[in-house]
Amino acid sequence: MNRTVLTKFLVLPVLAIAIYAVTPLVYRSHVDEVFPVSAKMLMADESAQQKDTLSALKKVAMFTGQNDHVADGVAMVFSFEEKNVLRLENMFVSNAHLLEVQVQVTVDGVQNLENIDNLKADTGAFNYDLPTEINPANITAVRIVQAVSGTVFGVAEFTKE
Repeated sequence: MNRTVLTKFLVLPVLAIAIYAVTPLVYRSHVDEVFPVSAKMLMADESAQQKDTLSALKKVAMFTGQNDHVADGVAMVFSFEEKNVLRLENMFVSNAHLLEVQVQVTVDGVQNLENIDNLKADTGAFNYDLPTEINPANITAVRIVQAVSGTVFGVAEFTKE
């Protein structure tokens, strides 16, 4: 009987830790955020909204998976009067557990990585407000990176303007 009690005390915590460790690998999350619009666009008719959206769109790139991970979708950078927005559209990432969104900013040939935020889900469409100190013209790529290990899951590289 002592052995049974001891086994329960050992097996149950190990099982709980195993379930906790594996859950992010099988759990799927989905977020679809509304397309970002400026205050001016809210008051315009539909054709004017489409025109303003196209003029606000500065960069578009497709994601490609890295290091045997799947990362599909589109990265877009918009410049509105009030703010600059990074939008990730039609995203699918093989594992969104502890992933971060980074932008690669290149100024005078020097590349810097800026953390924007955590990836909001592994599928869907997400908006991220860019910090005011980042000039959208200097963004050369968007990366999805595992926060702990630094493993790159996907990259969307913008072509030079």
